[in-house]
Amino acid sequence: MFKNKTIKLFLIFGLILFSLVGLVGCSNPTVSDNVNATYIRTHFEDDEGNCEFKVVNNHIDLVSLLEDDAPEKYDDNFFETKSLLVFKIVESSGGNKSEIESYEIIDKTLNVYVKTKQYGETCDMGYWWFILELSKEEVETFENVNIFKNGDEIMNCEKQIIQDYIRYAHSIGLEYVNEKNTKILENYGNFGDLYIIKINRSAFQVITCVSFLDIGIEMQFPDSNTPLVYKNGYFFELKDAYNNGIVTKDILLDFQKKIEKNIILNHFDLTDEKIIWNGNINDPYIVDDSVIVTLKKTETYPELDLSVFGLENAISMKYLDGITMPDNIAKPEKWRQKIIIYLKPEGKEKLLETIRKIEQLEFVKSVNPNGIVEGN
Repeated sequence: MFKNKTIKLFLIFGLILFSLVGLVGCSNPTVSDNVNATYIRTHFEDDEGNCEFKVVNNHIDLVSLLEDDAPEKYDDNFFETKSLLVFKIVESSGGNKSEIESYEIIDKTLNVYVKTKQYGETCDMGYWWFILELSKEEVETFENVNIFKNGDEIMNCEKQIIQDYIRYAHSIGLEYVNEKNTKILENYGNFGDLYIIKINRSAFQVITCVSFLDIGIEMQFPDSNTPLVYKNGYFFELKDAYNNGIVTKDILLDFQKKIEKNIILNHFDLTDEKIIWNGNINDPYIVDDSVIVTLKKTETYPELDLSVFGLENAISMKYLDGITMPDNIAKPEKWRQKIIIYLKPEGKEKLLETIRKIEQLEFVKSVNPNGIVEGN
């Protein structure tokens, strides 16, 4: 009798625990408790806020942007593992105070939610720098930023880019360009204080090369509609932006990496559902020198290079079961390319960090630690 009661109590406890885990699993991990931010009262020469934000990746750029307002705590050591999203907020009253309540990253867009915590009735304006701390991994996952205040969208850079492009098009005689027929085909994201984008301009259907011979960089595009550089409301052809010092060699190299990434993504079915590993990293059968990566469904079977995974602790890799699907597979719809990546053995905490980093790649379906039997 006691044994049966014990089993019933255990089952009830298990159901309660399962329910709690389910609730936690469905919640948004980027709630206010996870927000690390700094707010600095200052003064701006103008009151404009649209598109007035920057991703800052080093101390020098932060000082260049904020000058004397730059907090000392954001030193070189801070930027080894983190970056900052810095943006302006202009309050209608100097007595108003707002804070970042939460943020989330969805479909390559960082949504930041600001809420006013205190209202004042002073006649002066309130000028604030908002500084949101982000991990390097988070910064790699978004290309656009939307900022909402008290439920209303106050910054959407893509909308601002389209409006500025229409004005630019009209200035060069393209009066037919309007909001209905203007679309951003590719947003390669922001590079410091500028964006590189591709807008639906008329083009010749011929492969077009843009070369930067002095630094040994050459980029190929499928037609003559090559990307534009957008900065402070102005547009430049990519080559002109480089020749005029607006785009640097480092920016071109970063941009080239993004182009290569987009080419890779075209080979995979990105709707193939991702599976997140939730096992016990301390399982004694798990080794810390390799992981098994399953790629998303493909019909072109690309052969990837180790560099596309962006791992500083990776040694080598090889495909398991071949690069292309074998002829004798019973269920072709379930077959996926699998790769084993060999790592520097640096402990299981580093192994888990590596798994989480690889899981963020869009073309990856799942990542599992390796065990005694290779490929399991």
